[in-house]
Amino acid sequence: MARIGCVWRLSAVSLAAAGGAFKISREISSKTKETTPESNLELVLVQMTFRHGARTPVFRPPCEELELVTWTADLLGTLPHTDVAYELKHVSGGPCPVSESKERLLKRLLKGGIPAGQLTKVGQQQMYELGKKRGKLYVDNLKFLQETYHPEEIYTRTSDFQRTIDSARCVLAGMFGKERLKELTMYTEHEEKEFLYPNVSHCKALKNCWKYFLHAKGLDHIKGFYDRQEKLEQALNLNGDNKLSSIHLKDIVSAMMAHNMEVPKNILQNLNLIEEQALQLFLSLQYGVNLGNSKKIFSLGIGLFLEHIMDNFIKKIDGKHNYKMMLYSAHDVTLAPILMLLGVLDDKWPDFAADIAFELYRDKDRQYYIRVLYKGEEKVLPGCSGPLCPLNKLSVTCNDGVGDDGDVDYLDTNKACNEKNGKGNDCHLGIDG
Repeated sequence: MARIGCVWRLSAVSLAAAGGAFKISREISSKTKETTPESNLELVLVQMTFRHGARTPVFRPPCEELELVTWTADLLGTLPHTDVAYELKHVSGGPCPVSESKERLLKRLLKGGIPAGQLTKVGQQQMYELGKKRGKLYVDNLKFLQETYHPEEIYTRTSDFQRTIDSARCVLAGMFGKERLKELTMYTEHEEKEFLYPNVSHCKALKNCWKYFLHAKGLDHIKGFYDRQEKLEQALNLNGDNKLSSIHLKDIVSAMMAHNMEVPKNILQNLNLIEEQALQLFLSLQYGVNLGNSKKIFSLGIGLFLEHIMDNFIKKIDGKHNYKMMLYSAHDVTLAPILMLLGVLDDKWPDFAADIAFELYRDKDRQYYIRVLYKGEEKVLPGCSGPLCPLNKLSVTCNDGVGDDGDVDYLDTNKACNEKNGKGNDCHLGIDG
């Protein structure tokens, strides 16, 4: 497995091969967000990753107030306009791998008798609408994609959870309509090798980092954590001493609200407190509590996916693949770290169906630029004067977050994830002592 950090060090030779030195003018940086085919910029590749749509909860109720919530069978079922046939394959092109996590969720039944973690009808519609919006831009307005789905134009990758598989299907149904969506193939990876999310279950080093954070002094470094936790314990009937209770609360309540279910009054009264506690804990787990020591957890968590995104751009420039769009159906724990790294996180948990798009443009001089959109809105990357930015600026930003700082052992993620990490002594996450 490649070492994270290597991909960011774009040499002068590779830049020249890609079409010359990267530069940007004030004129180009002020281009409007509704770029058209008539401009002097050509859209070359779009890589989009999105969170799945609304689903049934994945966590057990952390408080008595939520134990009585019933999740009924009418929430599930395939919406007719999203019901398209597809084939799921391994990324190598071979048979689809078996996912123990997917099977485990299907066997875990919620009160009401339906499985945990499944995309609902509401979630299907959310993803269908996302697909319609992106189809309007890339198919109707920009004429970037053909009106009918062509597998040689679009590569679809998903984590091996049923909710992300179904979400990808619904996005494509929204983009093209089911009648123009034939021969759909999606690709996934063995869960022990998956890099579309921080793979805590199969990366021993990352798991030890999180354990060290939760059971050592990590929580001491989250400002106000214990005060907020005490208030929650006083307001709600929490089940035991669960340090992750706010995240579990947030997850279940968000799912309930997405389905217009009645949320207990005392939870609604403390919703802002729950969301603040959950977000601060979530971000600290994703990024540590100290910028100087955050590269390790970032590299282990999302670094390989960022490397993959950059590698796709370089391969496109070098003519090594012909895809025009690459879709990645993933999770909130995928989007949040990327937004943090790009410096554009809005201090809000990524919504169901939230998406990040990386657009690669080429001008008449064969120089390349990047535009990043979050939920359809342009974002300005660090060090850029506007939303349109030289591709190497994205490389620099990623290098700052997950690049090589001399610790070769953890930059080789495959090695780091499979080595035992003792008691977590090499996993301080910015914690002193």
